Amino acid sequence: MNLVTIQYKLEDKIGRKVDLVEKRSIEKSHNWIRRQNILEAAQIIYESGQILSA
Repeated sequence: MNLVTIQYKLEDKIGRKVDLVEKRSIEKSHNWIRRQNILEAAQIIYESGQILSA
């Protein structure tokens, strides 16, 4: 399943727009404050035993 498919399924489930990004793009961000904040607040979401987002 690709990121776009996951995004659409998540939007359907919660009824609002979402933005999904890959963890590696956050880890490579030059903005260290944003990078640190996002990585510290990140939560893993599971559905039917499958990871949807980390």
